Amino acid sequence: MITWEVPLSVYPNTYNKKPLMYCGLAALKKHYSIYMMGCYGDSEALGIVEKGFQEKGLKLDMGKCCLRFKKLENLDLDSIKESLSMYSAESWIQHYESCRGIS
Repeated sequence: MITWEVPLSVYPNTYNKKPLMYCGLAALKKHYSIYMMGCYGDSEALGIVEKGFQEKGLKLDMGKCCLRFKKLENLDLDSIKESLSMYSAESWIQHYESCRGIS
């Protein structure tokens, strides 16, 4: 899996002592997946993706943060980009800390 993450050198205080993942891209046996952690913890980020797919008439096959697809044409790249760009590394750390109750 290719991941985009906040490295431990920037933020070492993760619950599992691994870099703080923001997004991942994986090739699985029957499909591809984009793991969009912002959509898991932020209803606004999820809403952007849901609205984008609905407006373009595309089927959204998504779990909590895992967006599954077989072809690139099945994605609304604009809404994915907008959702992913909501967070800088600093704001993603703040969001993570607020979700985990860290002050």
